[in-house]
Amino acid sequence: MKFLKPIILLLFFFKAGAQTTGSLEGQWYRFGVKNTAVYTLDLNFLKNYVKDVKKVNPQKIRVFSAGPFQLPQPNSSNRSATLNELPVWTNDTDGRFDSKDFIKFLGVSTHQVGRNSEGKFYHQINPYSDSSFYYINISNFDSKKIVSHQPQSGTAEPGMLYFEYEENEYKNVLNSGREWLGDFFYSKFTKKFKAFDKISDINIRLDIMGIGRADQDLNIAINNKNLISTTLPLSYFNPVDAYARYNRYANLKSLVFASEEDDSEIELSVSTPNSASAGAYIDSWEFWYERQLRFSKNINSIFWPKNISEKQYNIKDAGALTKVWQLDSLFYPEELLISPSGDFTMISSENHSKVFLFDAGQVIYPDFSGIPNASLDLEAKKPQILVIFPEKFRTEAQKLIEFKKDSQNLEVLGISTQEVYDRFSGGKTDPTAIRDLCRFFWKKDNKTLKFLLLIGDATFDYKNNIKADYLNTRLMVPTYQSRESFEPIYSYSSDDYFGFLEDHEGEWPEGKSKDNIWYSTESEDHDLDISIGRLPAKSQLEAKNVINKIINYSKFDPKAKWQNEITFVADNRDYNIHQQDAENLSELLVKQSKLTKINKIYLDSYVIESLETNPTAPKATQMLNNSLDRGSFVINYNGHGSEEGWAQEKLLTLADILNWRNQKLPIFFTATCQFGKFDNPATVSGAELSLLNLSGGAIALLTTTRPVYSSTNEKINSAFYRNFNKASTLGEWFRLTKNESIEGELNRNFSLLGDPSLPIPVFENQLKISSFNRTHNFQKVITPLKNFKIEGESKNIKNGKVLITIFDKPQSISTKGTYSDGPAFKYKSEFEKIYEVIVNIKDWQFETEIMLPTAQLEGVGKGKIHLFGIDADSSIIERGYYDDFTISSEHSDILQDASPPDITLVSKSNQALNIEIFDLNGIVISNINTETVPLIIIDDTVEVDFDKHSVFSDKNQMLQVNIPTTYLASGKHKIRVKVADFNNNIAQKTFDFETVKPKLEITGYLGYPNPFSSYINLVFQHNRPGENLEATIKVYDLYGRIVAEIQNTCTLCLEKIEFGLDFESKKHIGNQFLFKTWLRSNTDNTAAEANGRLIFWK
Repeated sequence: MKFLKPIILLLFFFKAGAQTTGSLEGQWYRFGVKNTAVYTLDLNFLKNYVKDVKKVNPQKIRVFSAGPFQLPQPNSSNRSATLNELPVWTNDTDGRFDSKDFIKFLGVSTHQVGRNSEGKFYHQINPYSDSSFYYINISNFDSKKIVSHQPQSGTAEPGMLYFEYEENEYKNVLNSGREWLGDFFYSKFTKKFKAFDKISDINIRLDIMGIGRADQDLNIAINNKNLISTTLPLSYFNPVDAYARYNRYANLKSLVFASEEDDSEIELSVSTPNSASAGAYIDSWEFWYERQLRFSKNINSIFWPKNISEKQYNIKDAGALTKVWQLDSLFYPEELLISPSGDFTMISSENHSKVFLFDAGQVIYPDFSGIPNASLDLEAKKPQILVIFPEKFRTEAQKLIEFKKDSQNLEVLGISTQEVYDRFSGGKTDPTAIRDLCRFFWKKDNKTLKFLLLIGDATFDYKNNIKADYLNTRLMVPTYQSRESFEPIYSYSSDDYFGFLEDHEGEWPEGKSKDNIWYSTESEDHDLDISIGRLPAKSQLEAKNVINKIINYSKFDPKAKWQNEITFVADNRDYNIHQQDAENLSELLVKQSKLTKINKIYLDSYVIESLETNPTAPKATQMLNNSLDRGSFVINYNGHGSEEGWAQEKLLTLADILNWRNQKLPIFFTATCQFGKFDNPATVSGAELSLLNLSGGAIALLTTTRPVYSSTNEKINSAFYRNFNKASTLGEWFRLTKNESIEGELNRNFSLLGDPSLPIPVFENQLKISSFNRTHNFQKVITPLKNFKIEGESKNIKNGKVLITIFDKPQSISTKGTYSDGPAFKYKSEFEKIYEVIVNIKDWQFETEIMLPTAQLEGVGKGKIHLFGIDADSSIIERGYYDDFTISSEHSDILQDASPPDITLVSKSNQALNIEIFDLNGIVISNINTETVPLIIIDDTVEVDFDKHSVFSDKNQMLQVNIPTTYLASGKHKIRVKVADFNNNIAQKTFDFETVKPKLEITGYLGYPNPFSSYINLVFQHNRPGENLEATIKVYDLYGRIVAEIQNTCTLCLEKIEFGLDFESKKHIGNQFLFKTWLRSNTDNTAAEANGRLIFWK
């Protein structure tokens, strides 16, 4: 027998937070119960969990509870200040645990039943858990015993009120919100109910929802006698209609009726006279009636007084095993002793008073749930970041925690979800427990706690009602689901709930639907008090990968100039609302900071192919992919979308995301429908895939979890750019954004997928131009082919280099107007780069002379200079801008230069070509003039990104171009290079070269950890880095059966290819495996393979 190692607690168990047992020691165990009953702890049961249980004194076994029900949402509601000790009943008389000894305690279902102040019955399903939990303590303290009360004399009533309900949770119609529905039927449904010992008629309440496309006739009959005829209103919801899919799904209807029969067969029938579409969902049944008190074997029933003035009752057939406990307090049940004639007397009689009649001979065991971890003393902690994760992810989370401590000098506290539940919700899953943990620290010091990071995926199905084998709720960190579950727009999930920490917050009231019109409650919305983000990892492997991604991103990058770039992407159609929103946002950004370089990808600017059948915009998609490849600090999308991508034209698809191999990771802001729906485990949304992509994708996303309106998108999107450069971390930026754009339920659908404590660049003008064009009397109009001088200074860099980039004046551009509901749209193009130079910084100063090319836009307009500096030891980055000048294309200066640039092939190899381009007067790098645009083409078909692969090594005269060739097949090739100088002299050269590929080989592999217990990383080294490869790995058991298979592709692959294999969900498998991997080149179709052995440590 394997015994569970108990935790020995010395004074501090549950000391922190809302629930504490005070000064206690001993062994602690957690047990769960699903139904209200009297549960038994005996030797036969406890020997499975407690070592040397025979040595335990039964009098020292105590039971504690923090309450069975879900936590109240309002912060002002009372919380239990302690774990309450429950009174128990034990038959032990000698202090020795004998085989017939027992300890019995009352366990209460987490699903609440009761009567309100008017005496009406109700029930409330706990949406988060089907179990309540009790803590068993074994120590040197005697247990509290249940108190008993003698019966009094008087006339005894034979009956009390009995209440029963049935609410099945089979279907969440929108996969959103907390409301689940039960049985569905198209035409007829039969419910059988048997009333035991009834004295009165049976009262019945039925909650039902019709979903017909027309009104439905509902008839209710009991035992073939028609009782009710009514109408179920039609549903305006249609999932395949572009507009009707956002209508309310349907409305519940409540019906109350009665039955005189002991055995009732209730038949429901629906019909839709004018439509073949019909059907209804049953939400719940409630039955209540006066019932004679009668003892029977294995009875476990709750009864309520029918009249609060009555206290005296009689039980028929009562015997030695008949027990009655009064349950006015769930923590302190009291026994009502029974007279020989079967009479008992209630202590008090109120609407909430009730008694529990049970068979003392029945043995019901609770479910063992684990040993609570009491190693944390939360009282002593003052964290700046809270990190919450499933216990299974602790190793991965700890790596990030240590990195945050070292790199950002932050106080970080990591705590598992179960530790949170043990301390704040009595062991039950409950999102409010996470909120209460945050509030616990925030109340101590509301200036210290800044961030909450949740590591783990979430689900709208807290309890796995759908019984999905792929859903492991123990690996989930819950998010908040709205009460509203039938409005596609107004039903939401949100991690914001965890940040509502002020005393008056927490209830978070929602709007209501009346006559299918939604009435919001914006005036009662809450502000975020801390910043919140989530890493939606479903497994240890995903957690490891995304954490490594964050750590790598956060390390200092001396080449982070790409973070100056902001890319706005906009959908077409809808009368250009998305393009107009993007244009407004870009103008707002310019007002906030002139240090950014804005790029625009407006879908209507590109040709739409297969317009009538399957429209796509491949050039627009290519531009988006180029934007990721080159690097953008933020990529902002406005338009239509779904979990699977952006735009009808498939501007972005899941396949695109899977193929991203960008090393410069952007932050995405996606103002589109449910691109970031992370709480449906059956699908992986585009946002999740972007963040979890090991080889590229995004570092974070501010994204939507549900359908949204473009108007509220614009509001939160605008707030995002109004707060640009007002925060030093991503989470704080997003917190300011959300608090400034409250729109009732609507903006709560935006979530941060990413690390809220992620440092972001501060865009300060630290590199300043102190003198502009001194040689020409500081003239502010710059013309081509005339030298002008700039001088500047650095704030923090004493010695280093500064990259100076000059941008031409903007211009007005018009889109194509492809669709009738998307006419041509005029917008302002951003500044085009026309000059770049690297200059030394010496003793805080820099200077250079510059001459602009003639290849620029016609006319006169405002120019812009960006400066990006780095110190000599690559430890400091600075930014700067200058825009107090204009650029004119008109000029009278003439260069006596008829010589085109020199183009030289410096070196060639199987990996790359190195080309030098030199011109004394400068080289054109802009794309303004089609005649002078720089161009590199390989084999007359492949156009190389000139800007990406070129860098100036000396002023604007010497350009170094490095072009990778590893993706080319073996054989002879040619490369054509075309460039122009500032005087528009064009040079064009073609070079022949040959690549010789070695035979594709896997030169080594490593599996770690091996043996492994949950996941393993397999790293393969090959001899063709930079090539496009397909990789496949299969894992076999010793019988040759495939237990795992992964296929992947990579573009310009690194020398090492890494696979992560997750065995977390694998069941009934052996512990030894063989693997085989194949690599195949997309260039020449050659292949290589390798194999090895793995050991799974179960």
